[in-house]
Amino acid sequence: MDALHLSPSTCELINGGGGIFLIGLKNNQTVLLEDMVFCSQTSKAILQSKKWEKGHGRIEYRKYELYDISQEYFDPRWEKVDFCSLVKVERTRTDTKTQEESKETSFYISNEKTQEGEQLFRTVRNHWQVEVNNNIRDTTFQEDQLKTKEKSISKVLAGLRTLS
Repeated sequence: MDALHLSPSTCELINGGGGIFLIGLKNNQTVLLEDMVFCSQTSKAILQSKKWEKGHGRIEYRKYELYDISQEYFDPRWEKVDFCSLVKVERTRTDTKTQEESKETSFYISNEKTQEGEQLFRTVRNHWQVEVNNNIRDTTFQEDQLKTKEKSISKVLAGLRTLS
């Protein structure tokens, strides 16, 4: 899921029902993101994978790292979520015509056990489908233009956009 859905209530619902989630971790959960960045800098990855792809006028290199976060401390509001895995992805894209290079690092958090690391890596790679859907939400429904302090209003409108 996209980072928009990273909340204790959503994760608890999925985890409590026996489901597995893998959610992008961005600035909407600033403290959690900072903690996980620190974790990736101070812990040893338990699994790594490197991939090269060429297409769409670019060469893309991705380095995946998996961290076991099952013993990390989390704020009490996350206690029923059972975070187990952190995936860090470093992407380097090179435009084949201009040789211009761009770099990006992304984080994803999951309640999936770390034994399923390769599956988590594949799921992150397929995350582009979510991003395409979010682009539609952003451009067609102008979701990012809504500014409100009322979480209930944001959730209702997000649900209506999803339904649409």
